[in-house]
Amino acid sequence: MKKVKIGIILVTAIIIVAIILSLFSTSGDISRRFERGGASLFGYDEMGRDILFYASKSLIYSLSLSSIAVLLSIFIGLVISSVMRVNGFFVFAFLDSFKILPPVLLGLFLSSIFNRGAFVVITAITISFTPIVARTFYLKIEEIKKREFVAVSRGFGISEAKIYVVHILPNMLPLLFEEFVSLLISGFLAESSLSFLGCGVPIGDPSLGAMISEGRRVALTHPTLLFVPVVILILFSLSLSLISLGLSEGDSSS
Repeated sequence: MKKVKIGIILVTAIIIVAIILSLFSTSGDISRRFERGGASLFGYDEMGRDILFYASKSLIYSLSLSSIAVLLSIFIGLVISSVMRVNGFFVFAFLDSFKILPPVLLGLFLSSIFNRGAFVVITAITISFTPIVARTFYLKIEEIKKREFVAVSRGFGISEAKIYVVHILPNMLPLLFEEFVSLLISGFLAESSLSFLGCGVPIGDPSLGAMISEGRRVALTHPTLLFVPVVILILFSLSLSLISLGLSEGDSSS
């Protein structure tokens, strides 16, 4: 659990610092375009925005979109796995047909139909992750149903709905948290990838992927425009991975 604690501390610290710094982010001053030094630690971008402040704002926005998508995936997956009683094979066969489509590829397809934006990002990630979540939750629920305390509860005539609320859901909480962290890493990187490819958030909206795409064009002359969002992306992803790794190791040792 040491890795989990360190990861949570790092993630919390990064988010708090990013929120504080994002409060200082402005729409930009074009007269400061690519300006270096002065009051800015890493200089200004093409629109005259402070690179560090705007990167912090981008982190919060990217994290918000990916969190919404992951939470939707978990909710829908939990509903599907809970209400499914018959024809499980056919349901999962249908869901698995979407699982073969990674969120980036699905996002490229959706962006060709709809305008790029938060809707495309959230929809692509949700559709791609839901089959994975539903199958994982279904197997866990079936495993919990076979435990002795569930059989005893049924013997006392307790309804299935009450058994689900009192016994199954509480035993699902560790898995719910583990799935959230694991999928958040993938969702966060998927959102950044879509924005990097120009299929995510609209031009002008904050996103680490969009910042990296812009910084790549001027990397030789203005390296901080690429360096800052890349470092933030890597640090935050590694911090989340530390939590996920710690949770996985805890499961394997128990």
